[in-house]
Order: sequence, then structure tokens, then C-alpha cells
Amino acid sequence: NIDKAIELHKNFEKNGIYFRWYIIGEGKERQKLEQLIQEAGLEERFILLGYRKNPYSYMKAADIFALLSSSEGFGMVVTEAKVLQKPILVTDFPAVKEQIEHGVNGLVVQQDFFSLYAGLEQLLLNQDLRTSLVTSLEGFTIDNDYQYKRMQRYFFGEE
Repeated sequence: NIDKAIELHKNFEKNGIYFRWYIIGEGKERQKLEQLIQEAGLEERFILLGYRKNPYSYMKAADIFALLSSSEGFGMVVTEAKVLQKPILVTDFPAVKEQIEHGVNGLVVQQDFFSLYAGLEQLLLNQDLRTSLVTSLEGFTIDNDYQYKRMQRYFFGEE
């Protein structure tokens, strides 16, 4: 949904809200996306970083983390954003409910343009909300042992 993100960004600027949006990763639609960015006049503010061996330094420097996917499995990148204690905006895909509790440790929005805009606008303009979401993530860690035991119980009835 990077094309949606470009359209969102363009509309924020029409409404006087300016920021930089960085996209990490590479894909077959890069040329099309670069054209959309150019047409929107966002070349300096919507940046396709491409593949990065270590994306965490970029994530750590970010003010907000957004995942606008139409579908995801578990979405490990969401867990990584939680570890880095970032205000999180995600679209409502089935597995996200395992990771984000709306309004507590992130915002979960529908995948339509207006819901995405409203959620991102909240995060951009409401410092208290961002602080609250970050505070809820203090001390969050990934516990693989706990997850492994849950899987063992689920699949094999073992402890």
C-alpha cells in the first residue's frame, strides 16, 4: 500500500502538515512509486530507502512507525517497532490483534483512505497520544521461550 501512503502524504501537505516519510525495503513496483512520488512533488519528503542490511537504526530514529499492509502473517516488523518503543499505526489485518491493542500500545485502523488519514493525523498531531503509546511499551521484550512453550502446548499438548 505504498501508493496509498504517497496519496496520504500528498493530502497531509495540502492540509499544511509536513513531515518526511521513509520506506525501507525493495520491490518490483519501485519505478511506478518513484513516478507517483515525483507527480505528487514529494521527492524530498517521501523517500524510498530501498533494502537496508540493518533497518533498525532507521526505525530507532523514527518518530512514528506505520505498517499499511493489506495482509500480513505475524508481522515481525511490528514486534520490532514495539521493542524500539515507537508509536505504531497498523492496518487491521487478522494477525495484528495478537500484537496491538488499539489505543493502548498502538493504533489499528481500517485500510480505507479516510481511516488511514485519521489515524496518522492523530499520531502526527497528538504528542500526548504518542507518549502514552510509547509508555505502554516500556520494558517490552521478545520472549522466544514463552512463544515456543505456547506453540508446544497448542500443537502437541506439551508443557
